Amino acid sequence: MKQRLDRIVGEFSRKALGYRISVKAQLIDMLVWLSRRYEKRIIAPSPLRSQPAAIKAVCELIEQHYAQDISLEQISRMCTMSQSSLPKTK
Repeated sequence: MKQRLDRIVGEFSRKALGYRISVKAQLIDMLVWLSRRYEKRIIAPSPLRSQPAAIKAVCELIEQHYAQDISLEQISRMCTMSQSSLPKTK
């Protein structure tokens, strides 16, 4: 992704003949690449996506680091789940 963005920035900075078309084409290429990556993620989700597995992983994390502050962001990253998809507690 960084290489793609670097090429776009380079084209835009140099402003050589046809740079606008080149930037648009590279942006389209990047969007196609991102959509394909997203599709693969939906088709083959991470094995930790199920709630029981996520809860087990969070419990293990808490047991190992009980004396430290643990953020919701750390937990969601470790479980490969978004913060909003983590099970809610009451």
